[in-house]
Amino acid sequence: MIKRYGKDLKIHLVHMGGGVSGHIRLISQWRDLIEGGYQVYIDSSWAIGFAVRKLLKEIDQTGIGVDRFLFGCDEPWSDYEGEFWKIQGAPISDEIKERVFWANAEEQYFSKLV
Repeated sequence: MIKRYGKDLKIHLVHMGGGVSGHIRLISQWRDLIEGGYQVYIDSSWAIGFAVRKLLKEIDQTGIGVDRFLFGCDEPWSDYEGEFWKIQGAPISDEIKERVFWANAEEQYFSKLV
């Protein structure tokens, strides 16, 4: 789906694209997708902790895709505090945390409302 439609349409992969195998595949392809012009966006809800940390660390080091990662918690089905601390506790810059928690969603979903 991403390869077929991702250059023409924004695609938001909830839960970082699925379970562990989806996370591993996404992380290994993240940089190539972004640099290849694919409009892929993800959120952290129900994502496995190691995958969130690994991808955020890569984003922090390279800057690639910093605008494509959004916070998600799936409240009331998930555990908000656990979802929050996956991001807040990650060894990344405060600037990236601010973008993930609110600025990216504001830019993608709410900037055109004003």
